[in-house]
Amino acid sequence: MRTFFLMALLCLISMNQIFAQSFKQARGGAIDVAISPVDGSVFVVGATSRKVFKYQVRTNDFKQYLGNIEANRIAVRKDGKVWLTKTGGGTIVYQNANQWKSLPVLNAARDLVGGSDGQVWSCFFINGKVISHSNEEFNHDPLHSAKSKRIAVSNRNDFWVIRDDNTLHRFFKGKWSKMPGKATDIAMDIATRKIYVVGMSKRIFIWNDSAKNWDVLPETRSDVVNVAVHNGQVWCTTTDNKIFYNQYSASTLISSGFGFNKRKSKVVILVHGITGNKHTDPSKKDGVDTPCYPKF
Repeated sequence: MRTFFLMALLCLISMNQIFAQSFKQARGGAIDVAISPVDGSVFVVGATSRKVFKYQVRTNDFKQYLGNIEANRIAVRKDGKVWLTKTGGGTIVYQNANQWKSLPVLNAARDLVGGSDGQVWSCFFINGKVISHSNEEFNHDPLHSAKSKRIAVSNRNDFWVIRDDNTLHRFFKGKWSKMPGKATDIAMDIATRKIYVVGMSKRIFIWNDSAKNWDVLPETRSDVVNVAVHNGQVWCTTTDNKIFYNQYSASTLISSGFGFNKRKSKVVILVHGITGNKHTDPSKKDGVDTPCYPKF
């Protein structure tokens, strides 16, 4: 018995050391971040200049990308091409070889993301309806989701939106459903199909499809504004426009034995009494239901 508790204690200490170091600051400042599903390349919109920058791993900083266009929101399509919304109206611009090309003004957007289906999806600037862009020249008829300001998409039959009142809604198999909690930003990890949100508390949460509720990201920061995820690695911008990324990915958790179920793309953290059995603490109202765990 003593051996068991000693091993458990050592495991707890080891895991805490990893998670305590889970977020590292990158140089520079940004107001939005996106990750390429092709190779994990990270792009940001600079906080001051509003220019597009690409992360340089060797120097841990960012280099300006493709000219002097000024942007609000940024996305990367499944083929690695960068899309963005311009300042001063939200006109959608996309990467065409080594230059930027604009869509017609009528395609202006509040937000845009790359879906796992290879299309770019946006929230229409005027009314927030969801629109898919199958190529650079035209868009499909808008789907019926007015007042959406943030979006995360798998495909045409499965996507999430945050509406103007910060409520979360999911369109799945032809039906809209209101989801638990509220959030200010949302992202889908295309590699694992997991949904991440920034709650009203400015913490990052992951959707637990089995429990039909939200799990807090281990060692999440509490000053997050925007979030992007690729293969379990999280990048975010903060309230003071700093850029952070966590230092573990889905593969890191698997190799370390931390309970990441690759088949179901589900993270189960076995520290601090956190198990698969979640309870909701009604006294904590941070916009997304806060799991309440027993003491370890």
